[in-house]
Amino acid sequence: MKRLPLLVFSFYLLVSCGSADKTVFDQTVDIPNATWMRFEPTTFSVDVPNADDCYELSVALDIDTARYRETALPLIVKIESEAEKSTGTPGETRTLFATVMLRPETQDGTLFRQRIREYFYFNRAGTYNVTVGQRTSHYELPGIRKVGFTIRKAQLELPK
Repeated sequence: MKRLPLLVFSFYLLVSCGSADKTVFDQTVDIPNATWMRFEPTTFSVDVPNADDCYELSVALDIDTARYRETALPLIVKIESEAEKSTGTPGETRTLFATVMLRPETQDGTLFRQRIREYFYFNRAGTYNVTVGQRTSHYELPGIRKVGFTIRKAQLELPK
């Protein structure tokens, strides 16, 4: 009977540690005049703590749906690492193409959030520059108020 409180406490500790927030980076940037220019991507500076972990990449868009009436928004995401001067290792650039589907299930108020990569690995820990740009045929894209980028540790599900 004396073990029951210890068992309950151990279970609580295990559940609370397992459900900890695994967000590595989460930032949103305002778009001036709520008009996203084609050749003016949004830039984020991201510190990746560990290259051994698997990550999930997401993009969030705050959209005025009265001004932007399309059902999807195609994006280009560039992830660039800085050159490592101590070892002489050059920087690397990876380009990801994604389309954010503007459907009610991806919406929270006026914010649309969508995962663009489920299992993503960085080649090394350090600082990365991430640019998110729109890749529509329009020079000015009205109705986009904010662009956000999120990196979370992914939960790998290995086959049994």
